[in-house]
Amino acid sequence: MKLFIGFLMGLLVCIGIGRLRYGFRKRRVLGFDKAVQSFLKGEYDQRLSFEKSGELERLARSLNELGSFLKRRMRELEEDKVQARAILDHMIEGIVAVDANKRVIFMNPSAQSLFQVPENRNVGKTLIETFSNAALDDLVDRALANPKSMTGEIDLHTPVRKFLKVNAVGIRRTSGDKMGLLVFVDVTEIRRLENLRREFVANVSHELKTPITSLKGFIETLRGGALEDAKETQRFLAIMEEDAARLAGLIDGLLELSCLEAHEAALELKPVDVGFIIQESIDVVKPLIHQKRLRVGNRVSSQALPKVLAHKDKLKQAIVNLLDNAIKFNQDDGTITIDAAVSDSCVTVFLDDTGIGIPESAVLRVFERFYRVDQARSRHLGGSGLGLAIVKHIIEAHGGAVSCESCLGKGSRFSFTLRTVPS
Repeated sequence: MKLFIGFLMGLLVCIGIGRLRYGFRKRRVLGFDKAVQSFLKGEYDQRLSFEKSGELERLARSLNELGSFLKRRMRELEEDKVQARAILDHMIEGIVAVDANKRVIFMNPSAQSLFQVPENRNVGKTLIETFSNAALDDLVDRALANPKSMTGEIDLHTPVRKFLKVNAVGIRRTSGDKMGLLVFVDVTEIRRLENLRREFVANVSHELKTPITSLKGFIETLRGGALEDAKETQRFLAIMEEDAARLAGLIDGLLELSCLEAHEAALELKPVDVGFIIQESIDVVKPLIHQKRLRVGNRVSSQALPKVLAHKDKLKQAIVNLLDNAIKFNQDDGTITIDAAVSDSCVTVFLDDTGIGIPESAVLRVFERFYRVDQARSRHLGGSGLGLAIVKHIIEAHGGAVSCESCLGKGSRFSFTLRTVPS
């Protein structure tokens, strides 16, 4: 009986100890489970305590090391994500990403600006809904079907017309789905400069060809026997002299523009009396003024204007060009009025004429090289089409600005600003 009771008590003690060890292990396992659940939620600071012996020690240590590793890697990934987003947000190129169904999944600020679309309002929309451009949609189709990079150019008819170069490439994601990546580069300015270059070459070729053809014709005529007629020879030589002067003027104008545009030599600006320069310029063109019986009203001479910062010779050249333009396109017995005003540390000079005027559509282009409102009339009057372009570049080299206002049939007003000498 005593032996049975002893056995029973030993059994109960073993059961108790077993339950205690089971409870302890259960709590440790629950602790492990809690740590794993925290890791799944992105909480990597959970740490397990452990005894210095046993299998659970190794498991707890491994879980703690896993938590530290995951925290470090997630921090690195977040930093990489922030860095990549900062790069994309500050790129000049527009970046757009689409999924396999051509729905927008990302668009950086440059792309939003290029296409003038609201921020984040186009994510989830199709490419055609967002950009309304069939050529772009077709380019993305080919990029998704072919892993090679596709390049194209699209013409955007936004409020301001734009030309965009597009590079599209299809990318296979780790999930196996495809996505399209588009890079947009604004080449509007490049296309504009290319057009200007083509126009410039065409205009220069035409302007050079006309007097050269004339000279060649007269030379052939003289060689053919016209030299025997002294009177006719003198007439031909006079015309040839005019053509040669026109060629020289054209070349001089081109060289002048080239130097001004390249900023090869910075203008040395000094205090100048603008009224004195205006009067000198009027004196230069007096023969032309008398020839057309024009009246010139110089109101600047009676004003006490502050001195301006200018290069005397260049400023005189600009004013002479403006006067020459006002004389050529004025009517006989017309008037030219020169006035000035002072405001905000600047002197503004106005030159009004009673000429033929300029159509509204042409006012913004009168300062372009070789631009003529009336081609035939300008050539008849001997204009090279460079005078006003030179004026614009000279005044801008002084830090000023030029402008033009006109009423067709009534006349035009040209004006320019110059900085006054600081007091």
